[in-house]
Amino acid sequence: MPRRSKSSPTWPELRAALANWPHESLVALLHQLHDAIPEAREFIRARAAVGRRTDVLDEAIRRLAKGFSFSPKNADGFKWAPIRRGIEQFEKATLDPDATGELLVGK
Repeated sequence: MPRRSKSSPTWPELRAALANWPHESLVALLHQLHDAIPEAREFIRARAAVGRRTDVLDEAIRRLAKGFSFSPKNADGFKWAPIRRGIEQFEKATLDPDATGELLVGK
């Protein structure tokens, strides 16, 4: 197992530090992550999609369908890993087994 650098805090250390942050600072952090990282943006939107489950599901289905389609860009062969990663990320983000099932069968 690789050695962890002393400069990298563990999750329990980070969680303890964040527990002392004011609500406004946590919201600002989420906003910065949302604006800076596309994957974080999708995760935050999926997790917070109250009443907008179909929007998140439709976007995930569109992305998976794109992974299954042929293009010169992926002419070297089919790659299963990005599709599996997309399904796993959707499942973690939504925490909705019914939506994950719909994603797998494509509605």
